[in-house]
Amino acid sequence: MGGTYTATLIVTGNSGGTDTIQHIITVYPKPTANFSAISVCINDVTNFTDLSAIPLGSIVSWYWNFDDGNTSNLQNPSHTYIYSGMFNVMLIVTSDQGCKDTVFIGVRVHANPIVDFTADPREGCEP
Repeated sequence: MGGTYTATLIVTGNSGGTDTIQHIITVYPKPTANFSAISVCINDVTNFTDLSAIPLGSIVSWYWNFDDGNTSNLQNPSHTYIYSGMFNVMLIVTSDQGCKDTVFIGVRVHANPIVDFTADPREGCEP
């Protein structure tokens, strides 16, 4: 857990003598990477919303890998997929102290519907 701690080392020698040393250690909190995205169809824009959090400090960088050869460094990027399927999107967030977290979330991209119909008869009088 993040915070400031005192680490104490006490050494006792064979003759019974002791020596002590203390150091202050600062442990920075780790961010929690998270995001949301709505499933879309091929060639529709997918909007990614960063939901990452950190209890102290701030998140200063984002690295997105959309699992199709494309990446982004924006906090809330948009991306257009040209193929359907399940894409395992990765987000890495980095805090102002250099602490990192990674999350993978699946985003489904649907194939576009195929429209087709027939009419019989193809002409006639209005009712």
